[in-house]
Amino acid sequence: MNLLFLNWRDLKNPRSGGAEVVTEEVAKRLVLRGHRLTLVTTFFPGAQREEMRDGYRIIRRGGEKLGVHLWVFLLWWTKLRKERFDIVVDQIHGIPFMTPLYARGVRKVAFIHEVAREIWLRMFPFPIGRIGYTLEKFFFLPYRKTPFLTVSEATKRDLESVGISPRHIAIIPEAITLTPIARSEDAQKETRPTIIFVGRVAKMKGVSDLIAAYALAKKTIPNLALWIVGGGDEYKKKLEQENKDDADITFFGFVSEEKKAELLRCAHILSSASVKEGFGLVVIEAAASGTPSVVYRVDGFTEAVKDGETGILTDTSPEALAKELVSLLEDKDRYTTLQKNALEHSRSFTFDHTADVFESLLLRLKR
Repeated sequence: MNLLFLNWRDLKNPRSGGAEVVTEEVAKRLVLRGHRLTLVTTFFPGAQREEMRDGYRIIRRGGEKLGVHLWVFLLWWTKLRKERFDIVVDQIHGIPFMTPLYARGVRKVAFIHEVAREIWLRMFPFPIGRIGYTLEKFFFLPYRKTPFLTVSEATKRDLESVGISPRHIAIIPEAITLTPIARSEDAQKETRPTIIFVGRVAKMKGVSDLIAAYALAKKTIPNLALWIVGGGDEYKKKLEQENKDDADITFFGFVSEEKKAELLRCAHILSSASVKEGFGLVVIEAAASGTPSVVYRVDGFTEAVKDGETGILTDTSPEALAKELVSLLEDKDRYTTLQKNALEHSRSFTFDHTADVFESLLLRLKR
């Protein structure tokens, strides 16, 4: 097959996240299986306009906020439609590329990790957030007859709520790039109890709630430390300024995959107060590193965590999160059980399996 992938970021983009990992891990496996693949995505400072990576071509144009979407439209009419693609994989992050309106004569599939929904309300002030929340369902009108691929039952339900028929939605299994450690005992933990957050430092990720929960937990565990790992913009700078006097909070910023794996192995608990996740892949990465999770009971995390077995789901308040963090850190037997269960659970999340399912769905669509 000759495939065209559209995505707002690629893995070299400093703002890339879990969705980009899934996209490009699948992409390079499809190339190894004999398919041709082009990825069109956003340009960012220091990037090449075009390059080859892992056997597939990357084209970068425009900016994240509508720029790349307009560029894709222009490139389709000036260049891309001449390349006789078999399938266009239109990846949706908030604002779709709207390919059903103009990419005629080629099969299309929409690939989505999460429908924004509550994210509009958390990320934007009133009335912008409310307007986005209300209008989002209209973004999906051109896609009513388009097959969808997603990563969780929660996102499937959200798609149904904005008018996509369940007959048009297929779920692919999530996966991780980290190789699970051999035994949970191999995770060399810090000498002091340490909580870690990994992800983009943005409002929707609830980092301020997590810091509040940490402060509450610290009243019971005075030597508690908090690591915040991930890039961010003004919101991250604001949190750093607000917490500059707390020497037990460390903002690592964006780190390499190797450094991230090291930090996950050393921390005791991964925690997040995110308002919504596509799947919560970071939970599985932590599990593979011998680190159980304590996270909010929200869409995405409810599928990544087996509550009480591989981690803990809490009510969505700093008080509830703090209570469970303290409880788990003080109960060594329970901690060891969750740690071992989480590690074993992580072993089934492989990208070879994800690529198998993804490829079979595309081949079925091509016929």
